[in-house]
Amino acid sequence: MAIVLQTLFILLGLIILILLAFKMKSEKAENVLPENYWDILEEYVRFYRALPEADKKLFEKRVEKFLKEVKITGVNAEVEELDMMLIAAAAIIPVFAIPDWEY
Repeated sequence: MAIVLQTLFILLGLIILILLAFKMKSEKAENVLPENYWDILEEYVRFYRALPEADKKLFEKRVEKFLKEVKITGVNAEVEELDMMLIAAAAIIPVFAIPDWEY
């Protein structure tokens, strides 16, 4: 009887961990890319402007991926599109030369 209870307790714990993992993963995808996000990068991010066209596309994809995977929230402030794009660009710039880097 004790073995059955231990097994049930372990299974219940695993189920709870799996549900929490799915909940945390689904909360990340709240950032919505503005339609003109590349215009924002072009206007405000000097690093992006200096890139060749092929690298600009790669930079844009990495910014998109960052925003899909990382939740950006403001503390006592609303995060606007410009803030979100600048945070994402600032996160990508230092690791841009590392091809397989992911946050």
